[in-house]
Amino acid sequence: MARVRLQNQEFEIPSELITLDAQIVTEKGEEEAKKQRDSNLKRWLSQVSPAATNATLTWSEDDKPDGSKETIIRVTPQLGTKGGVVFDALVERLCALPQRLPEIIALAWELQMLLLTKQLNQERLVGYQRRIIDTLEHEDKSNYIIGDIARRLREAKAVPSPFAPLGF
Repeated sequence: MARVRLQNQEFEIPSELITLDAQIVTEKGEEEAKKQRDSNLKRWLSQVSPAATNATLTWSEDDKPDGSKETIIRVTPQLGTKGGVVFDALVERLCALPQRLPEIIALAWELQMLLLTKQLNQERLVGYQRRIIDTLEHEDKSNYIIGDIARRLREAKAVPSPFAPLGF
């Protein structure tokens, strides 16, 4: 019998789950047999916790009070990113949008900095007049891009994670 420690839980598993396949040992070697055993064990453990699918298994033996040895398998889930195809497609579409500061905001900051540093006078403001008019004429396009980003984020579907958050 062996014991598994997985996310603050400990339970016994059947010994046939940890036994190496003799045929694989003779044909492919002990390391390959261990890899296959670990893969089968992870598949079995994923029924208990989906986080076990991509976990690291650490094998050890503990002495029992009666003098026998007990196999302990510590399952350490690997942290991964949440998301998947749906999330990746959303990020891809958002990255395709122009990534720049809207001209109206850039112009407002520039004029504000000139005002704060007392460099904005009537002559300089008249020099900005053409740029201000052009920016105001093209403001609707910037609002469309920002609105498109907000709409895509609102429409994005929730993506389930195969991993349990730490602490649960």
